[in-house]
Amino acid sequence: MSFDRILFEPWSLGDAIIAAAAYRLAGKNAAFACNSRWHPILRVLLPTISQEQLIAADLPYTAKFKTRFQGLSEVRPLNPRIEVAEILSIRGDPRDWIAARKFFPGARIRMSGSFQFFARRSASLDFVAAHVGNVRNRYHAWAELLGVSKESLYRSFQPDFTRPETGPVLIHLGAQWQSMQYPYVVELKRLLEDTGVKVTFLASPGDILPPDLSEKEVFWAVDNAMVEQLKTGRLLIANDSSGMHLAAYLGCPTLAIARISNISEWIPPYVQTINSPSMPKGYRPDRAYVSDIQTQGWPEAKRVAEVALGILKNGK
Repeated sequence: MSFDRILFEPWSLGDAIIAAAAYRLAGKNAAFACNSRWHPILRVLLPTISQEQLIAADLPYTAKFKTRFQGLSEVRPLNPRIEVAEILSIRGDPRDWIAARKFFPGARIRMSGSFQFFARRSASLDFVAAHVGNVRNRYHAWAELLGVSKESLYRSFQPDFTRPETGPVLIHLGAQWQSMQYPYVVELKRLLEDTGVKVTFLASPGDILPPDLSEKEVFWAVDNAMVEQLKTGRLLIANDSSGMHLAAYLGCPTLAIARISNISEWIPPYVQTINSPSMPKGYRPDRAYVSDIQTQGWPEAKRVAEVALGILKNGK
């Protein structure tokens, strides 16, 4: 097998969906390397991708609680070997560079994002990013690395299905860490339903639920079932999570609630946000980011409901 380029993104589902959006513009002889856990949903999102073009890049250091260099010494060239001219990555993570070099020996590696990667780990660099320059958006970073315009990237987010005029407001509960989870979803649902709006909670198996919510109150879905459910809603409300990226990818109207990290880095095209005053301004997330501690300082449910109702009323 041989490819002109491979988009390399071995991290979370949200990261993989961002890369999948870029892959739509990468050309016919491109491939996509990511964690094999995300292959089923990516085959739904990229229906024309072949089995050979979707490559497993399962790396121990990307797992929860294993974020150093664990397992890199065991990475070997893929078998059968894949010939590729260049590897593309936007994370700027030295571990990704090492892994890509081992997977695809001889390939040229084009990686952006080194400043952003180290700014997440350096208070002084992050201060510069927050107070001097604009925070780089990851969707825009992929467009720049691929050499395509932001306009073409945004056009690719137009929905290919007819959205129902009536339907529920969907609230996506999932988050990799509980610290990223919006804690006032039950109150938000009540406020919306008091105005006559139907509300459905969405989650995937394994997602942690808020303590005041039972499993029977949630619509559980994954992969194609989640995609089909997202197509039924008038609006999705989500935290900064894979649910936000998935809805945006599908062209679903989306309202993102931001608190734990700077949403400017992650926001997909056409997504509206409501930001906490406590939201970080640079690349470094809140100290509780990689934890299951419930964070404080989120926007009040009343404010989120007001913004959501405004979107429903105005149609955007």
